[in-house]
This record gives sequence, C-alpha cells and structure tokens, in this order.
Amino acid sequence: MFVSRPSFDALTAFITGYDEAARRLGAPGLRGWSEWLVACRGRDCNHAWPGQVLHMAIPEGWENLWALAPDVEARAIEVLFDLLDRFLAERDNSDTPEVLCEPVRQSSTQDHTAPPRARCGDRRPPQPPCAAEPGTTSPLS
Repeated sequence: MFVSRPSFDALTAFITGYDEAARRLGAPGLRGWSEWLVACRGRDCNHAWPGQVLHMAIPEGWENLWALAPDVEARAIEVLFDLLDRFLAERDNSDTPEVLCEPVRQSSTQDHTAPPRARCGDRRPPQPPCAAEPGTTSPLS
C-alpha cells in the first residue's frame, strides 16, 4: 500500500476506497468489518469504523482526528493494521459469513474507565448497541 504521508485518516480513506472497489467487482471487500469491530469493542457508538478503531487505540479519547500527536497516531495505525489483519484471517478461516468477537475487560494494571479491549476470534453474539457499562443504567431502560 502506498500513501504519501502515513496518517490515520489517509490510511482509512485508502482502505475505504479498496473496500468500495472490491465490492463493485463482486469481491467481499471488508464486508462485516464494521460489525466485527463493534463486537470486538463490545459496544457501538455513532462513529463509522475508523472511529471504532480509534476508540480501541486511544481509549482516553481524542480531540481532533487531523491533529493527533505523532505517537498517538502511530499507535492508532498499529492498532488499525492489527485489527484488520485479525479480521481478514478470521474471516478467511471461518465457515460462517460473520466472525464475531467477545469483548474482554482490560487487565487490572490498565485504566478501568477505558472501553474494553478486544479479544477477537470467539464466535459469540456481540453485546447489543448502547449496552450500559457495569455499574450504570442503560439509556434504553
């Protein structure tokens, strides 16, 4: 893959373009990618798949996607490709059309206020969107 400057937004634009072109040619592209990310994260939000990746890469949050600190952007790119590699490997080795992930809580040495980290590969249904965090009430109740 070639992009002029390896930034998170340029890479996600390239990957989105690949997905669109692949689907136009009848290939699966990244079909199921967004759903897989939601399942890995353990909850949904109003972000498209790049935002889901950022939530997992930068659990402390971010203010401006186009002005990420270099170390933060490098971490986001690393997480993006790690997740994409795992998604494609699991999808290619799956007998079912959807590969689902089970969210896993962070270890006790990490920030407990951050969203759960992903352990992908399990074929269990994802939590419903807007599921409440432990100790809170659901916005749907």
